[in-house]
Amino acid sequence: MSQMKESNSIRNDLMKRHIADSLEVLMAKHSIDEISIKDITEAAGISKATFSRYYIDKYDAVSWIYM
Repeated sequence: MSQMKESNSIRNDLMKRHIADSLEVLMAKHSIDEISIKDITEAAGISKATFSRYYIDKYDAVSWIYM
């Protein structure tokens, strides 16, 4: 794998982890049904477009956490 592709892969993994960590903090206080994409993006400090780049919806993010 080229160094650039490897760097992008690491960056993607780090962003997915950051979003997932923010969701986990929210899930400690609220049920998944009470959490919106807006809640997740605000907690993570990202835009909805960034969230959508990595996950289809909040349930996709939950699945990634528990894979």
